[in-house]
Amino acid sequence: MTKRLFTPLALPLALSLASPVALAKDSLYDMGSVFSQPHPFDYQVQAPPPLAWRPAPAVGPIRHQVPAAGRGLYATPAAPRPTPAPATDSGYGFKDGLYLAGTLFGTHSITENHELTGASNLETHHEEDQVAGNSLAIGYAWADKLGHPIRTELEGGVRYRFDLNYRATMAGTINGYATNLATLYTMVNTYYDIDLDSKWTPYTGFGLGYAHHFADTERRAVGGALAHPNRDETTKTGNFSWALMGGVAYDWTPRWRGILGGRYINLGNVDVGPFSESDKITTDYWSMDLILGITYDM
Repeated sequence: MTKRLFTPLALPLALSLASPVALAKDSLYDMGSVFSQPHPFDYQVQAPPPLAWRPAPAVGPIRHQVPAAGRGLYATPAAPRPTPAPATDSGYGFKDGLYLAGTLFGTHSITENHELTGASNLETHHEEDQVAGNSLAIGYAWADKLGHPIRTELEGGVRYRFDLNYRATMAGTINGYATNLATLYTMVNTYYDIDLDSKWTPYTGFGLGYAHHFADTERRAVGGALAHPNRDETTKTGNFSWALMGGVAYDWTPRWRGILGGRYINLGNVDVGPFSESDKITTDYWSMDLILGITYDM
């Protein structure tokens, strides 16, 4: 009985124990894959991949709504007006600010309207002459401040020897008056520049000032009986003067420029004498000048 029961049970039991070995992988019941599976609670937590950096989106200006005047409504402010581009400077002509000027000039000088006192029979033997001179000036250009190309100058200068000769009769004696005339002057000049947007700048102007004359005179008897001694006198005369000018300036560099101009200047009256015998000659003095100059912008 026991042998009979064991025989039917032994075969299934043996097959079940030998199934991992006896059954091939290609069989229907491949139990090896079952035993090779990991335990359901045996797993590892994986970290998420790092996030890629991206730039933040650009944020435009925040518009603030303000209440419209007198109405309780809200309106977006108007966009600001564009700033106009500054005016471009051509780089030519006198720049705003201080400048220095120096001139040399040659003149055709004239004396006229001669008046004699203390003697008679006045004769003029040399009432015109060629005279040289020079001057220095400090000026200021006001174009930006006044809105017009105007300059003002304070000028001081000297005019050298003018040879002035007279003859007059005193007590039957003919006297000769040989005068060397020199002049110191000071002028306040105002100029208007004509902007041509080029290196050439024409100008016009006028001046007011004061002229101080030095008449160094030798009085000598030239004929007849000697009724009085010879005399040497230096007479100083000061009076109002005025001038009209015009010319052109040329820019050599942004700071240096040359000047070529002309000027009419009225230098007032000149006195020759009086001498101890009370003889005296008074004359009007004016001049036409040809000016060569140079300026430097400070």
